Amino acid sequence: MKRILLLCSVLLTLNAFAQKFSFGIEGGLNSSTFFNQTNGRTYVGLGYTNSFQLGAITECKFGAGFFGQSGLFFSRKGSDVFATDENTGSFTTIKMSYLQIPFNLEYKIPLTKDLKAIIGTGLYFSVGLSGTEKGIDNSTGTIVPVDRPIHYTTDNEYNVGYTSANPFDVGYNLFGGVEYKSFQFKFNFNKGFSKVLTASDNKFVNDVINISAGYLFKLK
Repeated sequence: MKRILLLCSVLLTLNAFAQKFSFGIEGGLNSSTFFNQTNGRTYVGLGYTNSFQLGAITECKFGAGFFGQSGLFFSRKGSDVFATDENTGSFTTIKMSYLQIPFNLEYKIPLTKDLKAIIGTGLYFSVGLSGTEKGIDNSTGTIVPVDRPIHYTTDNEYNVGYTSANPFDVGYNLFGGVEYKSFQFKFNFNKGFSKVLTASDNKFVNDVINISAGYLFKLK
């Protein structure tokens, strides 16, 4: 009888746990650039480059409309980088791949029986995986192709063979969207705190706009 009661208790606990958690997939388009936080350093131009983000998400229901949201994503970021005078200097596109984990707090506002508005904020932590810098260098008046790998290191020395980048990126998230039944559609804004290019005199941080769609599988 004690074993039966213990088994029933475990099953009830698992059932309550399942009602609080949802798991799913999410993917979308990234439009990213670098934001220059260094005062007075304006001799380079920055532009947006497009890529994608894809991963798994999980939600935990806290109650009163509040949810905790996290996940694990493969996220591509980067920027176009060019001289303010486009007739001289370099014009390159930096593409960087990260493994990213968000830690967000969401609030869902019921609009109809099946439709909810979503607003949220939080932090993210990313680890650099790979990347490239490709383009041209015209600083000497002769066009030279640029094709360098991204080397994730805390080394701040310039190396002609690779582009040095911070192995870690930490920043904040702001997002809003809608949830229809188990589908979610979001507009996300992410901005980093960490210097991206370690060998640069400028403090470039990641600046990303993302449009995503996801689907949640409720355990019960």
